[in-house]
Amino acid sequence: MSLLPELLGAESTPHSLEFRGRRYHFKPVTFGLMETLEVEHFHQAKERLRAMKDVLDLDTYNKKALDLYEQYSAGEFGFLAERGQRWVKSPAGAACLLKLSLGIGDEELMPLILQRGEEIKRLMEVVLKEAGLSGGPAQTPPGREGEPRTEESFRHDDGHSGPAA
Repeated sequence: MSLLPELLGAESTPHSLEFRGRRYHFKPVTFGLMETLEVEHFHQAKERLRAMKDVLDLDTYNKKALDLYEQYSAGEFGFLAERGQRWVKSPAGAACLLKLSLGIGDEELMPLILQRGEEIKRLMEVVLKEAGLSGGPAQTPPGREGEPRTEESFRHDDGHSGPAA
């Protein structure tokens, strides 16, 4: 993975959009942004568990809380973890990533998405690609160990890679 903007010391990416007289700049995906996203993901999971406290018995609640903590300690809430990638594709995760990337709150997010959703999606894909996360989160690179390759081989059907004789 390449976090080129952070490694080169870039503090921002040139990608932005204008909406209602204000320019919104997309921050590059850095380790700091990914860490903040991970913490927020865990916070939301804890809040969902707390909301269920009145419907779970104490032993079940305590077990689920311990499981949640162990998952967090194991890095399962991280941006690059499978669970983190699935979450970023959910409405809550995507909204969190956009708010962090644009430096905005809930009150600005919804009008932006409703009016400029396609442009935001396109620009966010570019930002993710520039961070070495091409295709965005939840995209598995072809040919990864244990997974079939989806790209076409450079060899022809006869197994010969050179010019036809």
